[in-house]
Amino acid sequence: MKKLSVLIAFILLVALIFPFIHVRKHLIENERPIVETIEAYPEPDFAKVVYLGFNAFMANIIFIRSAYYFGTHYVTDRTYSLLEQMIRVVMALNPDLEYPIPFAEAAISSMRTPEAIESANSLLKLGQELFPDNYFYVFNQGYNYFIYLDDMERAYPLMYQGSRMEGAPEQLFWLVSRVATMGGGYRLGYEYTKTKLENAQDKHMIHLLETELQHLRESLSGSIIKQSL
Repeated sequence: MKKLSVLIAFILLVALIFPFIHVRKHLIENERPIVETIEAYPEPDFAKVVYLGFNAFMANIIFIRSAYYFGTHYVTDRTYSLLEQMIRVVMALNPDLEYPIPFAEAAISSMRTPEAIESANSLLKLGQELFPDNYFYVFNQGYNYFIYLDDMERAYPLMYQGSRMEGAPEQLFWLVSRVATMGGGYRLGYEYTKTKLENAQDKHMIHLLETELQHLRESLSGSIIKQSL
């Protein structure tokens, strides 16, 4: 019986280590940090098979790695090309986690390019599928289109839908209904970013949101002054 237990433990250990053999080989050949190689992160559906029995544990490990990836790039080039893939793997392994998607979409959308917004919103759509009753995943898709791309045609229906969902802050609908008024859009961004800042924990994410808040504060003041002339 003891020998059987040892054998089972050995098989489980091999199963856990095997996915990293390819990563090690890639690192030796390419001399690049592990977090910089897409090969280090399996496709979400494959990850569920590879890490069978350790899904929740590996989800936490990969999320920690994604936070490290964000932090290292935040203090350097502020681009996060692998973050969507990393979070998709995390959510495939543990779809009950609610914090990875808001964290990643805030980081990715801060790049402000159309490609980045589509990447951030694709994660929000995944969140909408996993948590259909949470207004955040609907509203933020519209918010990203509005605040970063100035695309009101796609933004307003999503922001309106999200602001009317159960659990949405009461002032959200009031702000959405006034986005076209004096400084309304910047006021929406300012108030909403303050809410996200209150819930942020990662030090780099806090700094990112504080910078965004300062930008919106200045834009709001300038808009009000301009429209009052």
